[in-house]
Amino acid sequence: WGKTRRLSPSRKWLRYSGPYTQLTQEELVTLVVKQQAELSKKDARILELEDYIDNLLVRVMEEKPAILLSLQSKC
Repeated sequence: WGKTRRLSPSRKWLRYSGPYTQLTQEELVTLVVKQQAELSKKDARILELEDYIDNLLVRVMEEKPAILLSLQSKC
């Protein structure tokens, strides 16, 4: 009476009832591969945007550095 039964570490997953518990191992692997591909695309897009910002900043520094100085004085 009153004792809580502890699940062994290998059976703890039985308590989890999230959205992926009904998927097969093959479906889970497919999902992970798909998410990895999406993440790779997003990483590539982030790198493109970082390069764009870097190039834009260099152009501003070369053409109109006063713009950056005026921004600095407002902070």
